[in-house]
Amino acid sequence: MMSHCKSSHLYFVEAVPVWQVGYYIYAASNLCLLFAGPRPQHRANPTRPALPGCMVQPLQWLPSSVSERMNMQLFRVIRTTNPWGANRTKCNTLMLLTALTVLAALPTSVALAAQQSAGDSPPPRKFTQIDAPGASFTAVEGINRRGKIVGLDVDRSGKGHGFLLHNGAFRAIDVQGATFTNALSINRQDEIAGYYIDSSGSYHGYLLTNGAFTLIDVPGAMDTLAFGLNSRDDIVGAYFDRSGNEHGFLRRDGAFTTLHVPGSTRTVARGINGAGEIVGYYIDGSGKAYGFLLSNGSYTTIDVSGASQTLALNINSGGAIVGSSFDSSGNLHGFLLRKGNFTTIDVPVATGTEVNGIDSSGDLVGDFTDSRGNGHGFLLSRQQ
Repeated sequence: MMSHCKSSHLYFVEAVPVWQVGYYIYAASNLCLLFAGPRPQHRANPTRPALPGCMVQPLQWLPSSVSERMNMQLFRVIRTTNPWGANRTKCNTLMLLTALTVLAALPTSVALAAQQSAGDSPPPRKFTQIDAPGASFTAVEGINRRGKIVGLDVDRSGKGHGFLLHNGAFRAIDVQGATFTNALSINRQDEIAGYYIDSSGSYHGYLLTNGAFTLIDVPGAMDTLAFGLNSRDDIVGAYFDRSGNEHGFLRRDGAFTTLHVPGSTRTVARGINGAGEIVGYYIDGSGKAYGFLLSNGSYTTIDVSGASQTLALNINSGGAIVGSSFDSSGNLHGFLLRKGNFTTIDVPVATGTEVNGIDSSGDLVGDFTDSRGNGHGFLLSRQQ
């Protein structure tokens, strides 16, 4: 049975568990973006949801880094009439993803709200909002110790591009022939790891060195996504096997090793530091997400107290870990885990905050959604 509800500007169309995604619509002006999933193995003829009064146009597959919670098909929905009529059921359920929008990002200056759970106080931080020129959505994914930043921006046609930001200048990162490119990690040698979607809809990882792309594909995999990179050129990420199951991987010296948290149904490796410590997240049999740290061959679970889902996304050379979590009300928060203590990272004006990267000095990068539903990147730099 379909249930229709509205939470702010968000229409939640099918009530299903978050890890078994149904249909989500984000309404912006007279346009909607529709997310449908889970992702079928055969992408040639994706199922189009039937929505009264809407013309549904498939755009492309969006990778899980846009929304770490799920893989999904992106559609543009032109709302020609009110699909639900005047009476809508009130909905208290928040959609557990960072929505893409078609509205322009508005520059704003805000302060960081951080709550230390225990231990020493974090240093003061300077907040800088980051919006790629002409983009409808910007996410900052990684930063190196030289202050070079990489990330993703989505243009007004719905196409995603990677970018490198340095000294205030943006440079696009696009794999030739790709329909979507994302840049997720940059090491101290300024090498960049990420992934792209080819014209057939398949995912491939890449390593960008001195302007040259190296393909990163797990042998026999249906899709490969590269997420994390360290100074030794070790790469971590995730791949889908031919049965559609998702696994983490480590690529070291050209050889691939599968990473799988014991007892999990899905494992994603997201970040790696110079010592070879790996962080990511896994899904247990109940569908709950937990972060993990893999060090010296041993897995340690990372679970934010009171959170319904925890995602560990990056780790620096000092062992500080960043990520995101959902509280019991479905609100999205960033976190910093340092010396066993969690610090909550929330942009005050945001409806959701994600912390995606951390450099060796402790500068943080991520993205947030403002009260109008616009997605922005940010840098939180330490003030000495």
